[in-house]
Amino acid sequence: MTRPIVMPYEWMSKPTPHEEWISGEGKLIWLALFFMEVGAGLCFFSIIFDNLLGMLSGWFIALALGGGSFLVHMGKPLKAYRAIMRPQTSWISRGVIFISLFGVFGAIYIILSYRGVDLNLLPLQIITGVFCFLVALYGGVVLSYVRALPLWNTGLLPMIYITAGFWGGAEVLLGISLLMGSSVESIELWIRVLLPFFALLVPLYLMSVRYSSETGSLSVRRILAGDLCPHFYVGVVCLGLVIPLIVLAYSIWAGVGAAPHAIILFAIICGLLGDLTMRYCIMKASLYTPLI
Repeated sequence: MTRPIVMPYEWMSKPTPHEEWISGEGKLIWLALFFMEVGAGLCFFSIIFDNLLGMLSGWFIALALGGGSFLVHMGKPLKAYRAIMRPQTSWISRGVIFISLFGVFGAIYIILSYRGVDLNLLPLQIITGVFCFLVALYGGVVLSYVRALPLWNTGLLPMIYITAGFWGGAEVLLGISLLMGSSVESIELWIRVLLPFFALLVPLYLMSVRYSSETGSLSVRRILAGDLCPHFYVGVVCLGLVIPLIVLAYSIWAGVGAAPHAIILFAIICGLLGDLTMRYCIMKASLYTPLI
């Protein structure tokens, strides 16, 4: 199956490809969601393992790369404050609030930690962790509310996005810990849970959308047997799942931290590329349900 071609006079009278958030400057939305969720996941685990460099890196990735991509896509960054005006009805407004509070509490946490203040303050850790969770969850929730796109309109999508964000964040923290010579055993145990769970969610998600509607079936066919299948099988399956799972299986067999550092870092890079590619396939393969 190739990419559906819709003539102007056929728009929305047949399944119409979604282009706004994945073509041209729309790719900034795809990148923004990736950076924000991986950055939030990195901050979440950095709080758990008290890693200042990881917290600072996650804060920068989420706000500078993720938030910055959003602002550039808006075209008029100076008017971005208007997005916060309607939290009662708009998930965009709620997302801006989540990201802003994440930035504020994350900055407080980083400053106190840098100044040597005792961070065994459970309220601050909980509040910062909650906003890390909300930022990591936000992208999947926003997409799942778009009813016209069956590939997005499913409760499994937020689960995939937050799992991918936390898995990616744990991987980046694992890489930072390896480069710093810190202990990696506890972080690797988290990855042993998140990676298999993500590998299970992907086929469940595709099957649920496949049988949800005819348009959903066409979207899944674009991923599995259409124009996006090279991205899916090479980027998602081979790089994003098979290689990290092989390294994970070796780690389980030989013991935590037994794999060579170079192999672990290579698997981390592959995992992040697989996550990014999966998000691209989900954004690119989405088709609008015809109005007629």
